[in-house]
Amino acid sequence: MKNHKFLLIAIISMFVIIVFVSQVNSAEKKTSFSSETNILPDSVKKVVEKSCYACHSNTSSNGFAKKALNFEKWDTYKIADQESYKKKICDKVTGNKMPPSGYVKNNPQIQLTEKDKKTLCDWVKSK
Repeated sequence: MKNHKFLLIAIISMFVIIVFVSQVNSAEKKTSFSSETNILPDSVKKVVEKSCYACHSNTSSNGFAKKALNFEKWDTYKIADQESYKKKICDKVTGNKMPPSGYVKNNPQIQLTEKDKKTLCDWVKSK
């Protein structure tokens, strides 16, 4: 009987470890731009890579988010669309709508600072 309990505990422990490792690996997916698709200023790129890229890129499994805005396709958007996106980005981050609070709760490292928000909004004002 003791052997069965030990075996059950070992199996449950392995399952927990596998789930944990898969979560860490998915969080460590590519989180930066490829050099071919990046035309954003470096300061903006750093903020986007830290707080936006996990959902708004080709590597995201969140189809809605990357369909709404995909930073890997930024250079393919028309200039007018880029300007519209930039304004929406500033509005969303200053209104604390992005990144979503539930996602930030589970991933506190992506929280935008006031400096990050200013960087994004200053980019909006630049031409």
